[in-house]
Amino acid sequence: MKKLFKSGALVLAAAVVMAFASCSNGSSSDDEELVYKTIVEQDVSFNGNLKQLVSAETFAKADVKSVRIEIRKYSKGNGPDAWITTTNNKEWDKETVKTEFSSYLNSPNTLIYTFSALNSKEYVSGGLYIAGDDGASANITISIGLTADALAALEEAEKLASNTEKTTKITGTSVTISGDNAEQAITPEQLANYNITAMTVSAKLTGSADGDWWAGITNPVWASLSWNANPAVEGYNYELIADSDLISDAKSNGIWIKANPGLTAEVKLTITYTE
Repeated sequence: MKKLFKSGALVLAAAVVMAFASCSNGSSSDDEELVYKTIVEQDVSFNGNLKQLVSAETFAKADVKSVRIEIRKYSKGNGPDAWITTTNNKEWDKETVKTEFSSYLNSPNTLIYTFSALNSKEYVSGGLYIAGDDGASANITISIGLTADALAALEEAEKLASNTEKTTKITGTSVTISGDNAEQAITPEQLANYNITAMTVSAKLTGSADGDWWAGITNPVWASLSWNANPAVEGYNYELIADSDLISDAKSNGIWIKANPGLTAEVKLTITYTE
């Protein structure tokens, strides 16, 4: 999917610069009493498509007052413009809030941007999705702002949850991709006995193929897997953090993968589940 520009994009970009100028120390008068907890920190490679970094379910576990994104080590991609965009919906035309970071990315400094209270609520309700120029990369950190009491309550809830939640890895069938066909790597039966609360889809590609390698899953909705230099599963460098819809689809239909024709793909799921 190509980057979409809407009227007002320049205004949004300017607002980002103004917000950074007023919050260059990473905080503002509105959030000085908040404590920030990091919930995502990862290297992200962009391909022009939206990918989810935080689900609405993750945000819902805490009384979030603010959402902060930090962009480091930005490396420009293949296009004429340097851009990163965040939205609260996995479909470009359905977001209710969108923030453009284009105007700031040529600076060598780290961008630390704290969303307004209104935008924070929109991201919390929909999740946080990010896209950038094809071929670009950056280190992305997402943090949530909480009161001290809310942070203590969240940490206690996480401690209790760790006593009831378990994590396991499920290995799928190794498949060879031919043409435009999708191949089933994970069956519904492999997931049937798990009450899944979180899932990361990881893929390992081997073989020889022309052009840039790519991988995605469909069951039946298409979702791109993004390259990750620090994968959740060693050797499985293509990843996707599943949202609740994808988890539900996987339990019903399994995981079907597509990639460059001629490559062999191995899929492994890292799931968190309750008994």
